[in-house]
Amino acid sequence: MYTIDVKRGGCLARIVVIKPKERFGRLVALRPQRVKGRLGWLCRCDCGTTKAIPSISLKQKRKPVRSCGCSQHHVPGLAFGHLKLIKKVGRTTYGRTRKRHSAIWEAECDCSNRVRVPSFRLNDHSSCGCKYTRQRKVTKVRRGRRFGLLKAVTGVTTPGPTGRLIECRCDCGATRVALVSYLIRGLIISCGCAPKRPELLKPKTCQLCSKPFMGKGRQRFCSKQCSNNFITLRRHVARGLRCRSCDEPLPLGRRLYCSHQCNLVAIRLNKEHVAAAKLSTLLKERLEHDRIVDRTDNS
Repeated sequence: MYTIDVKRGGCLARIVVIKPKERFGRLVALRPQRVKGRLGWLCRCDCGTTKAIPSISLKQKRKPVRSCGCSQHHVPGLAFGHLKLIKKVGRTTYGRTRKRHSAIWEAECDCSNRVRVPSFRLNDHSSCGCKYTRQRKVTKVRRGRRFGLLKAVTGVTTPGPTGRLIECRCDCGATRVALVSYLIRGLIISCGCAPKRPELLKPKTCQLCSKPFMGKGRQRFCSKQCSNNFITLRRHVARGLRCRSCDEPLPLGRRLYCSHQCNLVAIRLNKEHVAAAKLSTLLKERLEHDRIVDRTDNS
């Protein structure tokens, strides 16, 4: 699709040029046809209906026409990309005020996976998620590869909603299907028995408080608090935050002063500064008063 700018009567007009068999959502352009005196195209919808639509309605950026109207009246069997509607399973509300209502449909994907999608999201969702999984790089896993306590049963991975899946067997005898990306990153090391048996985890040392703990994979901190403190410390170093009193680097949990003593010193200096400012103001007022008195005596 492309546009041509021409001059008609001194005004710049834009003619929308559409190629035959060009697709606009659920519509496919067949041949040109005038619609109420305007340039248009006869289009065929995926539901089998043919309809003449103005060219500008197909091209406009704000709410373009993308179906013959069947997408507004959802019925079982209607297809949206890789999804095919099966039945209506409920209703939901959406919008800022939650006053708009929409039906929830159960749809089946081409990969035979079933998902539930609201009606107002059907035009945006064209698959259960396998569409994006197919576009990702497939990680090959050899048979017998170990991931902690898990061992790959086969080297065949299957696509899932969020990534490639593989079947593994744990040392305790249980089997588990896990994401390949989680196994490689060390986020999954067992079927779930590892937290119950701390002796199977690797001994590690916290990088912040140097406290020994039992961790897995790439875990570097003993708790969530240490992880958050490390992030805060890194931000302090990056920003160059220092104590306002002694000009030392700020420790964790401090915003202005490095210790309570520095805070007391700053308060005392502030009080002295305020007292000195008041004294100087009183002296200026006294001098001004004496000048006025001298002028009146001389006169």
